[in-house]
Amino acid sequence: MSTSLDYLSLHRKLERTLNTIRASGQPLAMLESLMHSVLESYGGELGLTGGRIYQREETFYRLVAKVGDCGEADLGFEIPVSYQPIERTLTEGSLVMSAGEPGFDPRIESRLGVTHFAAIALGEQGRYMVAFTLAEPANLERLVYSLATIRHVVDLKLRRTKLEVDFDQARQIQQELLPREIPQLPGYELYAAMCPADVVGGDVYDFIPLADNLLGVTLADVAGHGLPAALQARDIVIGLRMGMERDLKLTRTIEKLNRIIARSSSADKFIALFFGEIETNGNFIYCNAGHTPGLLSAGDKIHELRQGGPVLGPSPHTDYDRGFVQLEPGDVVLLYSDGISEAENLAGEQFGKDRLVGCLRQHHHLPAAELVRRLFEEVERFSRGSLYRDDRTLVVIKRTAGAVCLINKVTPGSGSRNFPEPAGS
Repeated sequence: MSTSLDYLSLHRKLERTLNTIRASGQPLAMLESLMHSVLESYGGELGLTGGRIYQREETFYRLVAKVGDCGEADLGFEIPVSYQPIERTLTEGSLVMSAGEPGFDPRIESRLGVTHFAAIALGEQGRYMVAFTLAEPANLERLVYSLATIRHVVDLKLRRTKLEVDFDQARQIQQELLPREIPQLPGYELYAAMCPADVVGGDVYDFIPLADNLLGVTLADVAGHGLPAALQARDIVIGLRMGMERDLKLTRTIEKLNRIIARSSSADKFIALFFGEIETNGNFIYCNAGHTPGLLSAGDKIHELRQGGPVLGPSPHTDYDRGFVQLEPGDVVLLYSDGISEAENLAGEQFGKDRLVGCLRQHHHLPAAELVRRLFEEVERFSRGSLYRDDRTLVVIKRTAGAVCLINKVTPGSGSRNFPEPAGS
C-alpha cells in the first residue's frame, strides 16, 4: 500500500503535468490536452488505456472527444443523465466502476469497449465529464486519489479560464461604451477620462448629441466591478440614449430608467448618475441621481450641483427634480466620481472635496483637456503608493468666449495610472 509520502509525490507530479496545459478560452481544447497528457504520462502507472470527453446537453451527455481504447462508439454518442454511474459521478465528483456492479449497463459500456472505467465530473454543475477506460484496477486507492487531484487542478483551470473570458467580455463592453470622440458643441471645450481601479471599472461617461445646439452629458457610477457592472453600465447608456432620442423630458427619462433598474436588479445593486443637457446659449439643465455633486466654477465662486434625487435602483417609485444653471464664458463644470474624492494616501486620509475644490480654483483657467490632466496628477501625487480602491473619472465642460469647440480624441483608461494624453499634445 502507498504511503502518504507517495501520495504527496504523486500529487506534485500530477499538478506539474496539468499546469503545463495552457488554459484556453475553449474548455474542450484544454480538456483534450488534459486527456492526452494524463494518458501519456500516467496511463501505465494508473492502468488507463483510453479516454473520452462528454459535454452535457440538457438530459444527456454527448461524446465530443476520444483517444485510445474507446470501443466502436462514434462522436455524438449519447448517454442519459439518468444513467446511474453518471448520477453517482455528479454526486460524488468521481467514480470507479467495473462490470457486474449495480448500475453498470453492459449495453452502454460495450459500445465504449469498457469493462472497467473511471470518471470525473468537471466544470459548473458537471458541464463536462471525462471518463477513462481501465485495465483491471490494481491499486484502487491510488487511482481514486489521482482522480481527485486531476479534478481539483482542472476545475481551478476552468474557473480561471471563465474569469479571464468574463474580464475580456467586460473590457470589450466598456471600451465600446466610452466615446472615442467627443461631439462638437459651439462655444464649449469638453473633455473626459477614466482610470479604472481594476481591469474593468464600474464608471461610465457618455456624450449624446440631441440637436445642433444641444448636447447630453452623462457620468454614472455602477456599484461593483467586472462583467455585471459593465453590463449595467451598458444598460444605463443605452437607456439614456433611447430616452433622449424619443424626446422624453430629462426627469421622465431618469424616472423611467430608475423603474427599469429597480425591477431588474438585486436589492444591493444601485447606480449613481449625473445627467445634464448643455445648450449653446449657456443653459445647463441637469439631474443628479445620488452622484457626487458636480462643481460649477463661476467667477471666484464654486457651486455644487446637487438637485435631483437618490441613487437609481432601490425604489421604483422615486421622483426626481431637475436643476438649472446659466453658464457664462469662462465658467467650468467639473463632474467627478467618488474614486477621485475618496482616493487615500498612505496615512488613510482621503483627498476629499475641499482639495478638489482648491485644485479647481487654481486651474480652472486651463483648457478642458489640460485641466483634467492636472486634476488627475494632483490626485495621483496625493495617493501615490496607496491602493487604487475605486475607479477615477473626470468630465470637464468649459464655456468659452468664442464659438469654436475642440474635438477631443478620448483614450479610455486601461487600468494603469497613466493619464491619457490630451488631443494634439
